[in-house]
Parts: sequence; structure tokens; C-alpha cells
Amino acid sequence: MGCTRVNPELTEGQAFGVEVLCTFLLVFTIFGSTDSRRTDVKGSISLAIGLAAICTHMFGIPYTGSSLNPARTFGPALVVGGDAWDHHWLYWMAPPVGGMTAGLLYSHFFRQIKERDVEVVYSKHEIQLNAIN
Repeated sequence: MGCTRVNPELTEGQAFGVEVLCTFLLVFTIFGSTDSRRTDVKGSISLAIGLAAICTHMFGIPYTGSSLNPARTFGPALVVGGDAWDHHWLYWMAPPVGGMTAGLLYSHFFRQIKERDVEVVYSKHEIQLNAIN
């Protein structure tokens, strides 16, 4: 029925890490390829996001079923019931952690600032750059 299940050879911590990593990679790719401030994106944004989704699913399916989305796990578990609810917490906790980590890391360390978003302030002894955002 499409239920996501943790591989029995993994601990809950390892499964949590797999879900966080997969979600992080997908969300980071989305931020990097759709950022309007970037001028170096020359290829297809859709292709980049699609390939990231394929890669994260191909990596995560053998370990956790590669949910990446709580709704993806909730629906089948609701229909099937029983042991489909085992380890369900990690499918609700890991995607937000991975997504927020990707967003914070991208916005603080990788987001480019356009020249029009920077104001240059000249003083007698120093030059200061102030971000307008």
C-alpha cells in the first residue's frame, strides 16, 4: 500500500539521519536553483530539482522508504493501520529539521547579494558595506 517503513537493520537515529539528509539535499537544491539573486544558474531549474528528488529517493528508499514529507507517510498509515505507525515520529520530525537546516544554511552562508541590495557608506577612515535587506 505504499507505506514507508524503516529498514530493520537501522536504528531510529540512523533512520532519522537518512530522512534529514535526504530532505536537506532536496530543499537545498530547490533554494539554490530558484534563487532569483543567482546569475550563474544556466540550466533547467526543473531538471535540477527533479534530479535531486530522484537521487534522494533512490538513496533513501532502501533505508526509510524515503518519505521526505509527513503527508506521504500519514496517508498510507491511516489506511493500512497496524505496524505502519511504527517509527512514525521520525517521518514527522526529520523533514522539518532537514528543511529548516537547508534554509538557514542557504540564507546565511550561500545566498548571494546583488549590488543593488548593498549600500556603500564612505567615511573618512573606513568603507562600510550595509545590506539593505
